[in-house]
Amino acid sequence: QEQNLAYQYLNQGDWQKALPFFERFHEQFPQKEKHFKAYIRCLKELNQSLQALDVAKKQERGFPKTAMYKAYYYVLLLTEGDQRKAEKVWESWLKDLPPFVQAAEDWGNAFVLLGYNQKAIEIYTVHRKKFGDDVLLHYKLAEAYASEGNYSGVAEELIDVLDKSPAAFGQVQAALNNLLTEEGQDPVNMAIKGALLRKIQSPGDHRNAQELLLWVYRQEADFAAAFIQARALDARYREQGARLMDLGRAAALVQEFSMANKCFNYVVDLGPGNAFYYEARAEKVRNLEAQLSWEGKLNGNELLALADAYRSLLKDLGGAPQSLPLQIRYAKLQAFYLNNAEKAKETLDSLVQNGRGSAQDLAQAKLNLADVQLLLGDLWEPSLLYGQIEKAYPNLLEAQEAKFRNARLAYFRGEFPWALTQVKVLK
Repeated sequence: QEQNLAYQYLNQGDWQKALPFFERFHEQFPQKEKHFKAYIRCLKELNQSLQALDVAKKQERGFPKTAMYKAYYYVLLLTEGDQRKAEKVWESWLKDLPPFVQAAEDWGNAFVLLGYNQKAIEIYTVHRKKFGDDVLLHYKLAEAYASEGNYSGVAEELIDVLDKSPAAFGQVQAALNNLLTEEGQDPVNMAIKGALLRKIQSPGDHRNAQELLLWVYRQEADFAAAFIQARALDARYREQGARLMDLGRAAALVQEFSMANKCFNYVVDLGPGNAFYYEARAEKVRNLEAQLSWEGKLNGNELLALADAYRSLLKDLGGAPQSLPLQIRYAKLQAFYLNNAEKAKETLDSLVQNGRGSAQDLAQAKLNLADVQLLLGDLWEPSLLYGQIEKAYPNLLEAQEAKFRNARLAYFRGEFPWALTQVKVLK
């Protein structure tokens, strides 16, 4: 009951009434840290700093292993203006710093809580110098540097974690992600990239730092810089263009068509013997089609060039399994842009009848075939195809799309009740 009343006075800022309680609590239970903190606060608020300093000094000597008391004693010495004494005490503590990393963490945390980040940095640095490196200290230093706004220090400590623990890549990446902004010229981003570049340029094989730098560029959507970094990694580790394929697809998704094409061209230039050669050519065609569609240029000479690219690639693939998605896309282009719906119907019908390919490809072929038949004026066969897709591929998105198109077709045929029923199911 007394403690509740004492803390009520403390929370209300009634220091005069709270002081006698906490003075007695501290005498009765000197090991209780919360009573000590409350007692010191009351003394400071009542301008009894000398008494507070005396209490902290006795507490630090009575419990020399408790970091919090050292922090309070040091700060109160500074408060009283005894800089010389404070630094003398500080140096003696550092000299006797325990070899256990947990002790360094406890000491650092105590000073951080009182707003003395620089002292925490000094503790961690001295401990590392005296007793050797430890992953925990890198993280603690990174936290302290972040509080000081020293993002170069943050990045350097996090990057150095990977030298000791490569498996921590995801953890380091997540920590850096919390700091990064979308602006490449932001001081934080520049500090992180600078630290990564310094690491990469230092002696040794710092692959994780190279990977992180590429990831940073991608986070910033700086595809030009990402291309240079990805190309360097690809060449150094003989990856046959795999990461360039991934980067190209990412660029295409955000309409960076020129950079996407540059990535795919890099892989194509590696030659037909490369594992990703035909895949890269296929991505080039898809990228060109996406670009022309985005820019509203699926017509004229651009359209004819796209058709030529499709035909050339399909000829070289010679009916290989990986040509199926390209055949489906090219058939759609023939029907809706090249005024050759009959040829498109023939191609798609052949693919469907053949039945070879992934479930998704076959479902898409049927969807496109139904659309082409509608274009040719058939209002009934498409409905059968849509129904087949729903039944054969219930777990694919194409099945939902088929249900929607079937409902839409029923509406235009005047079958309003059935169309409404289907739409409600889709909801």
